[in-house]
Amino acid sequence: MARAISFQRVDPQAEINITPLIDVMLALLVIFMIAAPVVTRQITLPLAGPDTPVQTDPAVLKLSIMDTGEWYLDGIAVSRASLAERLQRTVQAAAEAPVLEVRAQAAAAYDDVANALAIARSSGMTHLRMAPAVP
Repeated sequence: MARAISFQRVDPQAEINITPLIDVMLALLVIFMIAAPVVTRQITLPLAGPDTPVQTDPAVLKLSIMDTGEWYLDGIAVSRASLAERLQRTVQAAAEAPVLEVRAQAAAAYDDVANALAIARSSGMTHLRMAPAVP
């Protein structure tokens, strides 16, 4: 008895592996869920109008330090003690924190500049500005 063996030809069916595609889509979904509230958040900006208070510039005190060791506050010669006193009075009287602009001559001693900054700090000055050196 002879048996006939018949082979059926089975073509392999190509299938797309969708697991990586699903992983990418889920990652994008998470990114968009995090980014969407950031993009849609509104920032309110104050616009100028008749009821907007006018901002005034803070008072600027100019301290000049000469290479001879002399100090001038707004063009008036001051000693170290009187500088501390005037700065304290200015800080207490001002509604907005004043700015101290320190300008030293190129040949001025480093100790004079450091002392001036220390006096300003101990007097309550919080805003300091260093101006370019005067030749």
